[in-house]
Amino acid sequence: MAVIGMDTMTEQVIDIPYSTVQAIATEGLPSPSMTFTLTEAPHFSQNIDLGLLMAMLSFNTRGRGGPRRERLTALSSEHEKIAGSCLVYRIELVSAKLDEHMNALSHARGIPPATRCHIKVQKPKERYEVEFKHLVEVLALSNAVLPFSVLFQMQKLAQNNYLSPDKVLKLLPEILSLWKRSNARVCVNAVRGLFQTLPFPGPDIDAADFQLEAIISMLKDSEERARIRGLYLDDPAESNQRAIIHRVTVTPAGFYLYGPEPENNNRVLRKYPDHHDHFIRVQFGDENGGQVLFHPDRSNDIIFYHRFKKVLNEGINIAGRQFKFLGFSHSSLRAQSCWFMAPFVHGGSLLHDRMLIGGLGNFSNIRCPAKCAARIGQAFSETPTAVTLAPGVTKVMKDVERNGRVFSDGVGTASLGVLQQMWAALPHKHRINPTLFQIRYSGIYHHVNAIKWHSRTRTSSLVHTIEQC
Repeated sequence: MAVIGMDTMTEQVIDIPYSTVQAIATEGLPSPSMTFTLTEAPHFSQNIDLGLLMAMLSFNTRGRGGPRRERLTALSSEHEKIAGSCLVYRIELVSAKLDEHMNALSHARGIPPATRCHIKVQKPKERYEVEFKHLVEVLALSNAVLPFSVLFQMQKLAQNNYLSPDKVLKLLPEILSLWKRSNARVCVNAVRGLFQTLPFPGPDIDAADFQLEAIISMLKDSEERARIRGLYLDDPAESNQRAIIHRVTVTPAGFYLYGPEPENNNRVLRKYPDHHDHFIRVQFGDENGGQVLFHPDRSNDIIFYHRFKKVLNEGINIAGRQFKFLGFSHSSLRAQSCWFMAPFVHGGSLLHDRMLIGGLGNFSNIRCPAKCAARIGQAFSETPTAVTLAPGVTKVMKDVERNGRVFSDGVGTASLGVLQQMWAALPHKHRINPTLFQIRYSGIYHHVNAIKWHSRTRTSSLVHTIEQC
């Protein structure tokens, strides 16, 4: 870990993991400096104010010290606008002891060798945040021409730091032509193939590789590969079991776009099969993709209560669509992920996130927030298979009781006809037909077993989760 201390007034620190360093360029006198090219945003922190620290320690009855540093989202309010996209840092050294600093870095494992060269710094015509804002505005206006799946990949080119926003704008006419001469699936796969073709910029990369003509040539080659052996994710054979969903990762410095990838269906996705591109799965984590971990010497309050909470309250804008927080399942909460959605027209009216939740059931009589979230979250639990049963197929049976104890709580029986319907809905890869199922009926989990005669014919039963629609 390279620890870079800023001036003594702000007491800010930049932590750069060696594994994220792609290249290092050094420059000697008259302006000794080191330029780091990174694969992900570094960590920013600053020392907690001494008076605040003493106030915190005064409430510590056990006498243990509290955090002495706090994690920051950026170095300043202006830097916060571009922190997620700023992967090149030029460190000007106070002293001219460049050789000593390089000697210290040379003993670090996994760090690339440094290149000694002069770097000419040239300011762009427009600030990065201005260019990116203009890109999002243009993509929002293109919603009537290009499908969202294509616009998502275009914003991803700039959001994930593959190309500058200005370069993506210049690439828009070529992508529009690509979509017209093929279809959305080929266009999406062609742009996704471009992510694998573009080189990582650095001192050893020729600038001609990032000229518009070279990028268009890469895009056309990717288009040919997509036509010949491209994998189309929206396979109709799996449309009832899996959905193609875009993903977003929110980190302390920025947020990044991924996918689309296949996701197991749930009740909400099955209810709106024609609007899957209005739902995204959002995961909150650190820059390296893992969770933001607790550290006894460092406070994460700014990350959780400023950065992450702001995203949950205000949402995320992608290609003109404003995605707002929708809900989460119990398993996704452990993975620090949740679902966001953008409004769409359904049944002749505009459907918003709170209106969708209201259509899942009546939760007004639940006063405990945690219990209410858990009940709503059941609609977001993954259910690989769904079976539609005819009305009136269920009936209430008496519980099995012995000596005042109930032995059938959450367990029921299924007829052979219902069992055959569930067998027909299961994937054909299973050789043994299961006789024990975990189902969700009317928002509640149940366990059902086959009729007694049939359950005796199978000694090794499989368990499957099925959602009744």
